[in-house]
Amino acid sequence: MTLKKLDNKVVMVWGGSGGTGFPMAQVFLEAGAKVVIIGRDLSKLTAAQARLGFENTLAVQADASSKEGVMRAFEDTETDFGKPDLVIAIVGGAKDWERNFPDTDPKELAASLERLRAAFVSPLQNILEVAEGYFVEKSGGWLIHFSSHVVQKDESVLPGNKTYRESKTEADTMVLNLADKHHGTKIRFTNLRPAIILTGANTELLNTPEKRAGAVRPETMAEWIIEN
Repeated sequence: MTLKKLDNKVVMVWGGSGGTGFPMAQVFLEAGAKVVIIGRDLSKLTAAQARLGFENTLAVQADASSKEGVMRAFEDTETDFGKPDLVIAIVGGAKDWERNFPDTDPKELAASLERLRAAFVSPLQNILEVAEGYFVEKSGGWLIHFSSHVVQKDESVLPGNKTYRESKTEADTMVLNLADKHHGTKIRFTNLRPAIILTGANTELLNTPEKRAGAVRPETMAEWIIEN
């Protein structure tokens, strides 16, 4: 059981209704935080909040690709719990990965890159811009962007990774720029790049006890965040 280290802290989890985000939301709640889960699917959000319990939780339906939707989620959070102390940004996912190669038709590459920017870059940019404003007003806060370790792997290591790597690198760079901008203050921006995460979405990849044992648990990542 996680110690109550987040008493009176407000945590927003984008993508908190399932996958990686939901187990993390559970750990934050057990640690004493007030937890907001955000997602696009209202039925999944409602079911997730029922599993978490309604004390110190809030479920907000919002699409991060809409700046207005992101602003509304932050406003609802402030109304119910106060300005956020920690924002977990999980946008897009491995399901959005489009395998293509440097010698793919340039028009197809450009179209793929635009689709992946819409999945990864634009939603993250909206969350970053709004979160930064709230953190500046609060004089503190931490945003953690969940990226992918494959962003570091080029064609020689992971063939077909061209536009995925480019879009994820662009997203990671936005976070790093904000980290540099606020260096030395109580405002923090971090890219967290886990390897394969132990979730239901990775059942086919993690099809042996040995593979499952080597995967990263969302709960472990949440505990690391709490400690840091």
